[in-house]
Amino acid sequence: MTETGQHFRQMTINEFDAWVAGSPCDDAFELVDGVPLLVGDSDETHEQIASNIGACLKLAMDKRGCHTYQEGIMVQASDNPGGHNKFRPDVVVRCGSLKRQ
Repeated sequence: MTETGQHFRQMTINEFDAWVAGSPCDDAFELVDGVPLLVGDSDETHEQIASNIGACLKLAMDKRGCHTYQEGIMVQASDNPGGHNKFRPDVVVRCGSLKRQ
């Protein structure tokens, strides 16, 4: 478990990805303005709302050839690997080809 109040230097997305990959803990983090923040557990109401939104989006987006993801997938705020924001949204839709780095 990560210590509460632990301070980190500002990281890029590439540095954050390497840090997460090398972490021995199973905690979930997001990168906000270059600072890794521990993501807390959501409650039942939050999960139900996200599931309802995700189900509706999936039905609509599948018809358009888009992909809908719920939880677990990390999303960069820009294509720049030197950027400073990478989030773990409740629901996200991706249309178009997947860009691999």
